[in-house]
Amino acid sequence: MIKDTTKHFFRYSSIVIIISTLGLFLTISLIIMVTHCNTWWEIIACSMGLIILTLAIMATPIFYTIGTDELYLRLLAFPLHFPMSQYNVNECDLTDLKKAIRVFGSAGFMGYLGYFWSKEEGNFFLLLTNEEKIGYMIKNKKTGRTIYMSK
Repeated sequence: MIKDTTKHFFRYSSIVIIISTLGLFLTISLIIMVTHCNTWWEIIACSMGLIILTLAIMATPIFYTIGTDELYLRLLAFPLHFPMSQYNVNECDLTDLKKAIRVFGSAGFMGYLGYFWSKEEGNFFLLLTNEEKIGYMIKNKKTGRTIYMSK
């Protein structure tokens, strides 16, 4: 069990920064396209793309704190709290997760965020901003649901 009360800001790798920059240009392009759409289906298609990109931006991880009673994870739009009474937080090796299949999530836009599946781990949520080998495994004691997070 890890207990550290300092704020740890997520570091983004260069590939995540490049993909995120391209995604932000796409977001701006979709905003411009929505204002120039002529038919209802063009408006719906552009709006759906804009909503998906906006949700990814809102889920961008900023920092985390591991205290004695909870893990606090701050995303851009909202915080997440993981009480230590309900979750186990341990350091783990993230190299095996490179073989995981993305079920629903981003492919580097604002980090590798979303639901993934691997043969060894099953379904899990991944919050990865860089390609470091060591990260955290947050496991629910009752349900066994797992979240992997980069340091």
